[in-house]
Amino acid sequence: PEPLQGQNEEVKTLKTAKRVASLFISGLAPDVKEEDIISFLESINLHEDCTCTKMNTKRLKFRTSLKLTVPHSRRDEYLPPSVWPKGQKKDIVGDKSQLRIELKSTETDRNEVLNFNVQGLSNKIDLLSSILNQDKCVLATVTVHWVKGDLDMSRIVNTGHEVASCFVRKKTEHGGCLILIKEDIPYYPLENVMNLSLRW
Repeated sequence: PEPLQGQNEEVKTLKTAKRVASLFISGLAPDVKEEDIISFLESINLHEDCTCTKMNTKRLKFRTSLKLTVPHSRRDEYLPPSVWPKGQKKDIVGDKSQLRIELKSTETDRNEVLNFNVQGLSNKIDLLSSILNQDKCVLATVTVHWVKGDLDMSRIVNTGHEVASCFVRKKTEHGGCLILIKEDIPYYPLENVMNLSLRW
């Protein structure tokens, strides 16, 4: 179900959180600090209710990345390239340093991923089919402990999913796994993952 949005403006005893947006700034010199960003924003009158946090990345010796949290109502004021200083860019491949501003959205379409772990699949096929028939279930991983031989998926019909990969142990052993994915989602199956052969 979709989340409820409060509409009662008369409620004064509960305070709601201020909406914020997160901007990720990368390509800065290694010695740039959080205070430098806040000072810069003060100079252009965009510092109100802003916080800045240094990101821990693998390239700290070469460049600084920062997370800037700003009021959601003023988010668009921070996005124009004219607000930020121009970065240095050279034509030599691998020697580029350019300031980048990236907006991360916190909104999601709430797609669902199903992890289906069962002892045996034969008496759970109908249950699995009914779950997969929900519109937002885009990916399902099925682990079966007692399967022998090939997994029979012919009873899963009209769910809009296809078998992305399937692995079953040899006939003298038990167990297998299956990945089902929505038909309109692009995917790239791998033939071998850590020496496990996937068959589909």
